[in-house]
Amino acid sequence: MRKLVLFFPIALNLGCPKNPAPAEAPETDNAAQAEPAIVSADELFERFVEVTGGEDAYQTLQNYRVTGYMEVAAQGMKGSVSMYMAEPNLRSQTVEIPGMGQIVRAFDGTHGWEINPMIGPRLLADEELANERLDSTFNASLVWEEVYPQRENQGAAEFAGQDCWKVVAQTAAGNERTIFFGQESGLMYGIEMTMPSDMGPVPVSSRIEDYQQVSGILMPMRTVQTVGPIEMVVQIDNVELNVEDPPDMTMPDAVKALLPSTEEAPADGEETPAAPVEATE
Repeated sequence: MRKLVLFFPIALNLGCPKNPAPAEAPETDNAAQAEPAIVSADELFERFVEVTGGEDAYQTLQNYRVTGYMEVAAQGMKGSVSMYMAEPNLRSQTVEIPGMGQIVRAFDGTHGWEINPMIGPRLLADEELANERLDSTFNASLVWEEVYPQRENQGAAEFAGQDCWKVVAQTAAGNERTIFFGQESGLMYGIEMTMPSDMGPVPVSSRIEDYQQVSGILMPMRTVQTVGPIEMVVQIDNVELNVEDPPDMTMPDAVKALLPSTEEAPADGEETPAAPVEATE
């Protein structure tokens, strides 16, 4: 399972109407049909931070934990989901599905791994690890210039039935992502990307919705993710900020056994040095 995205409307009317107005029509009618003035990608990222609470509100956070459920209706699958993130780039995700068991995915600042009852433990490597490191960046909305060193607003577009700006950005790990910002609200409503996985590159489209206030910050409570013909819904029921009982991020022994013989995992309780956002594998 990919991460729950915490950084995510359009009935476009561009140019002239289908039936052009007569020449004597008032100029104000044509102006109303005009495409909105384009803004830069940088302005859109900055506006997103502002409309979701502002930089000061984000900087009060050291960590957060969310819990809820995920559902794949087409397969009759539903289970609980939880995610913990902490500065600078720690993340742990757990999905528990009745009859299947518990899937755990984590990044400790250096190593990424997944434990899946269907395929066993595995280390994330190469492009998959580089993306995991990037997506584990805490408060990524505040460091968007590092997360997306190349970015361009390609103009107005429609996403999920609402008017958006379409921003094409390249991540620090070298992957391209298309991000849709609401023209009026400034909120992020969608992301399209190709994600690396143990099964190869996977095209993913995520619709982000149901923004709610949590201690002065607007957070999306629902993500609808489409991978091919499969649609998965992640619904968040509870958000805890600055929790004092974080989950154990120690690398499990089953994963330590997969480390190259020239590398040793940090001992229990030893802090793992954080890798910079710009690093790639």
